[in-house]
Amino acid sequence: MSAHDAPARRLALLLIKLNHGERVAPSALAAELGVSAATLRRDLARRLAFLPLERERGGWRLDTAFTGRLGTRDIEQLAALAAVRGALPGDELARELFEARVQRAILAGSGAAPHERPELARPLEDAIVAHRRIGFELLKDEGLVQAYAGIEPYRLLRHKGAWYLAARDRGQFKTFSLARMQQLRVSQESFDPDPGTERQLADEDTLWQARQRVLLRIDAQAAPHFRRRKLIASQKIEQALEDGGLIVSLQAAHAGQVLPIVRYWMPHLRILSPEAWQAELEQGLARYLGLPDATAAAHGGAQAPSGSERDGG
Repeated sequence: MSAHDAPARRLALLLIKLNHGERVAPSALAAELGVSAATLRRDLARRLAFLPLERERGGWRLDTAFTGRLGTRDIEQLAALAAVRGALPGDELARELFEARVQRAILAGSGAAPHERPELARPLEDAIVAHRRIGFELLKDEGLVQAYAGIEPYRLLRHKGAWYLAARDRGQFKTFSLARMQQLRVSQESFDPDPGTERQLADEDTLWQARQRVLLRIDAQAAPHFRRRKLIASQKIEQALEDGGLIVSLQAAHAGQVLPIVRYWMPHLRILSPEAWQAELEQGLARYLGLPDATAAAHGGAQAPSGSERDGG
């Protein structure tokens, strides 16, 4: 572990609390953070001196004009910089970075006051900074609930007023809607952040860098409609099939952006990749129709719907 890892993590936790508009009192936080109150006072007076802090009842609070303006990535970068350089006399780099991040948030409209943030934002940010795995239940279409465990959280994203979590699920990069998330559990199990994922997220702080490639098979009956014009915004024809059908690719951040399209065009469309999205579609239809689980049926249970056979074998 780097000599700066422990201070950086401690400073990140302080920044999270301040960003949420909380009063930070060194004497009350010393035991929680495993350091002395004197260390925390030095953190606030030196390493975090670039912040517009206000004294209040034996503690410090961030000026309310700046609360809620920092994203998770901003906090991580500022904490890492402050751990290395924040104690140097006259060092303005951290202050300039803080002001740039706040200005960007204000101009882009991505900053949100504490009362505008979802209830789950704070525990998720804590888990992101501490690199803790999480579990939760996600509300799906048709009223279904899917349980997730061992998720590695990376970033909170805000897009058009909606909040999402960018995370890795068994090595796959996904986004989850906070509005559909419930029963959040933060485990004590930590994970090592994936450098590739970190680089991908560093490109731009929006939801759409978390998209993944989706492949659809369109049968001959519906193919002319997709040939004439783009019925899906990011649609690209990858292959024309001998039977008159098409293989079409598109980019999507989560299954909820694709399943309604496929349902509308049923039975003429099928999701080839990710396979889990096709399975989710079949399971939802089976429950809606009161049939046995579609996945189980495809493996020898009740007869599967006619379109459930996998292409190519």
